[in-house]
This record gives sequence, structure tokens and C-alpha cells, in this order.
Amino acid sequence: MKITLISDGHGEEGIYRQVFLREQDSDLFLCLGDSELPPEAIAPFYGVRGNCDRAFPYKLKDMVDTPAGLLFYRHYPPSGEGMLDDMFSLGIRIFAHGHTHIRRFERIGGIYVVCPGSAAYPRDGLAPGYCVLDVKGPGEVEATFKDI
Repeated sequence: MKITLISDGHGEEGIYRQVFLREQDSDLFLCLGDSELPPEAIAPFYGVRGNCDRAFPYKLKDMVDTPAGLLFYRHYPPSGEGMLDDMFSLGIRIFAHGHTHIRRFERIGGIYVVCPGSAAYPRDGLAPGYCVLDVKGPGEVEATFKDI
């Protein structure tokens, strides 16, 4: 299963269309918040609400089933001691977030934690970008970061 992740576009509407055209063969498109655009402007991306999206009717968090287990996504990174352990016990195997504007892909315990960075204003010295996950099965998740 191929999943395209984007976050923190901050009103740059053309970015979503550009990434979609590059990654048309993806099975799923997720926006991890702070698009600052209405849902119809980022379609076919499914979005969650970031701290700059209060004017739009996005959910705060959502989940999707993948071949590796559940993928949980929201704008904010994991927080609080034991949060990932609790999520693991619920079958969550991938935690995708935005907010930091910093690219991230690591495995903590049994959960892959991924942040695509920012599609508009990165804070990690890298180009604006996004991430494509290749989810093959349990313990088989690969991330490819791409510049816009």
C-alpha cells in the first residue's frame, strides 16, 4: 500500500495538486494539518485539523487500516509517557504527524513515527517536501522523502 503524506502547506494551494499529480499511483493521500485550506481545495487528500485550520471542518485525528496495522494520524507529534505503548496495544503500528516542519521517520517500540516535514516552510534546512510510505506488511514500512 502506497500512502502519500503532506503537512503544513500553510495556504499554498497549488502544492496539493502538484504532489497528487506526481504520486497518482498512491492508494491514499493524507494531509496532516495546517493546510489552511478547505477540504475541497486539498482533495483527494484527507485532512486533519492543525492549529491553523480552526476555520475548517476537519477531524482532530483519524485512523486507517494498512497491511502493517492501523495508521493513526493527527497534526501533533506523540506526547506523554506511555502514549505509544498504549497505541501499540490498540493495534496502531504507524503514527503520522505534522506540526514540527521537520522530516522524521523512526521506529519507537513497535510503532513507526513519521512526519513529512513542511510542504511550504521547513524548519530542518531541507527543501519543502512530502513523504511517501510503502506499507508492505507487519514490520515492513519504508519512507521516501521527496522535495517539492
